[in-house]
Amino acid sequence: MAFDPIRRVAVLYGGDAPQQLHDTWLWDGSSWQAVSPAHEPAIGGVMAFDPASQSILLWGFTGTGFPPTGAETWRWTGTDWVRLDVQPAGSSMLKLDGYEFVLSPDPVTGRMMLVGHITANTPNTWEWDGSRWSLLGEVGPPGYQFNLAEDPASKTVIAEDRFGTWIWDGTRWGQTPTSGGPGHLQEAGMAYDSHDQLVLLFGGLDPDVAYGMRSNLWAWDGHTWTKL
Repeated sequence: MAFDPIRRVAVLYGGDAPQQLHDTWLWDGSSWQAVSPAHEPAIGGVMAFDPASQSILLWGFTGTGFPPTGAETWRWTGTDWVRLDVQPAGSSMLKLDGYEFVLSPDPVTGRMMLVGHITANTPNTWEWDGSRWSLLGEVGPPGYQFNLAEDPASKTVIAEDRFGTWIWDGTRWGQTPTSGGPGHLQEAGMAYDSHDQLVLLFGGLDPDVAYGMRSNLWAWDGHTWTKL
């Protein structure tokens, strides 16, 4: 799911029930509406708003098995899905591990970035130039199931994994020393709050305490975490 600020709706795509779904739903702030676009991506993956194309970008694997047979990139026009790119069998993007990847705009370059892992010790960061993906390097948060969000106020992308807080400055990743933060959480929800210009983090699994579920809300101001 991703928010479309141009059309002022949240767009929800896909899901499992338990079979893989290819449904598209729109949330206008008060109700859900199922729509029937002419084209439906047969993929499961990640999506985020792309400021360059002023539309939502969707990337994911084709098929249901692993390793995947291919990967595709799609754009939501507001009424239909349009396929932009196909990664065939043999592409290094297909080595990304399962669903261990996230998608976000880079506030410095204005391009979309895809961050994931090939193995536990091999993070990857990719960049979308509007027509194709390029590997920026085997760099990124080292921990699996990390959380990531764009931070336009500080012109960075922030990630939180079991090893701490990581910052992408448009060129490279670096770990940021923090104390008293949310801890080494996995699978938390993260998003940018444009009203207060903060990144919010909620919930998550704590691997240090038998993967117990957390229900705390934290705010990142570009320098420090504050529990709300």
